[in-house]
Amino acid sequence: MPSLIDNMNIILKKNKTSCPFLFYLQNMAIEKRKDDKNWWQPALTLFLRWSAWITAPILLGAFLGKKLDGHYGTEPILFLVSTGIAFVFSISYLVYNVSKEYKKLDK
Repeated sequence: MPSLIDNMNIILKKNKTSCPFLFYLQNMAIEKRKDDKNWWQPALTLFLRWSAWITAPILLGAFLGKKLDGHYGTEPILFLVSTGIAFVFSISYLVYNVSKEYKKLDK
């Protein structure tokens, strides 16, 4: 099945005159095709960034809490405190980042 660009090229060749409107449509279709090539990239980047901001602080807090508990002999307390602080930090930054992205979409 011929694409929109193929149809426009056929029309331009048949008419032997370059219609500015058809030229505009053809360029618009080419630009759209260029943009459609990586339509998924911003969403994937955002997903990976947000996933990293959820997991990295919590894993770092858990690791740090385990090490501190082993060093000071306070088995679950420092682990829970450091994981809780990491969770609050992670969620607060995530809320800030999501609100910033929504403001970009509103513009």
